[in-house]
Amino acid sequence: MARLSPTVPKKLLADRRPPVEVMPEGDGRIEILNGALVRYERREDFAREINALWQRAQATFLTIGTYLNLAKERLPHGEFNAMIDRDLPFSPRTAFQIRAATVAIESGRLPSDRVPQNYTTIYYLSTLPDDALEQAKQSGLLRPDLRRSEVIAFKKKVLGGGEAEVERGETTARRLATLRRQKAAIEKEIARLERGVAQDC
Repeated sequence: MARLSPTVPKKLLADRRPPVEVMPEGDGRIEILNGALVRYERREDFAREINALWQRAQATFLTIGTYLNLAKERLPHGEFNAMIDRDLPFSPRTAFQIRAATVAIESGRLPSDRVPQNYTTIYYLSTLPDDALEQAKQSGLLRPDLRRSEVIAFKKKVLGGGEAEVERGETTARRLATLRRQKAAIEKEIARLERGVAQDC
């Protein structure tokens, strides 16, 4: 029996380059390629890239804070806390700090070009009373490389408070959030029972 040999068009034999792979929209490989690290060799290249990513991280937390504040404003009573408890990857405390930091920047109380890129430190700055905040601005405390420990030390020096005072404030805020969630659950249960009573009458 004679062997059959496949016929291959001469054009394909001449062009031995692999075909261009077309990646459809949403293909995970696009994300991998976009997120691939560039193997820099120079210090200034590394610094430029790290600074750009750091600024992007700040913009991201501010966007998250804006969404949190919009959700707080627009969701029905009890839904905001339920969302934080069940649907989000961070704690109520983190949500509270991000929201407060975002409000402080968006309101202009803290200048966005002079604050650090960390929402926790911005939050601690936002807890300063207006006169103490003005003093912090005058003394040069507001700067991009500011650390949380410096804010606490400043607060202790100016107000006689410190980390313990800030922690007490956060504990109060968390306790309030818990009580509000419990109140929402109780109100929901009361409404359910009242509907049942009305139907029985």
